[in-house]
Amino acid sequence: MKTLTTRLNIVVITSMLLLGASLINPALAAPKHASATSEQVIAAQLERIEQKQLVSEMEYEAQIEAEFESQLAKADRKFVSEQCKQYGLKFDKLSGTCLVE
Repeated sequence: MKTLTTRLNIVVITSMLLLGASLINPALAAPKHASATSEQVIAAQLERIEQKQLVSEMEYEAQIEAEFESQLAKADRKFVSEQCKQYGLKFDKLSGTCLVE
């Protein structure tokens, strides 16, 4: 989680710096003296940054969703187990249901 978060933070910070530089001084974003090759290199680099950011966001979203599903399943098992105890039934861990003893 820390590695993914760190990567995501780096990508976001880099993107923010590029955006900030272009807002502060438009000449920094696309210098007038930049050659066609330089512009292509810059465009390619920005595309790679965008792709890496998208991948990082998707990985982070998948991780958060997996953690949520795990927590939800755990809470559900706990709730059913408590309900079984309340009604004097035995909780079956395998099926996740209450059994009559």
